[in-house]
Amino acid sequence: MNDRHRGSGSEPASVLFNGQPPTLDSSNTWRTEVSVAPGVVTSENLDSLTDIKGYRAEFLKLFGFGLPGVDYEKDAEPVRSLPSQANQ
Repeated sequence: MNDRHRGSGSEPASVLFNGQPPTLDSSNTWRTEVSVAPGVVTSENLDSLTDIKGYRAEFLKLFGFGLPGVDYEKDAEPVRSLPSQANQ
């Protein structure tokens, strides 16, 4: 997800995942357009009607997975001292 999707700091995002700017209604609430009618998406057509791969990738990044430059096969040290407590 790039900064256009996240926004910067407290600023709202300027572009949504569908590439369109957010739409605000009269009460200043974001509104999104649904391009597929509810009940149409099934397990069989999920990939072709949605961006489920992109959604999953971005969701996993929220928890530190799927990030570039991370070797997930490398052994990890689950317990480490904090640098600020090294001299205590």
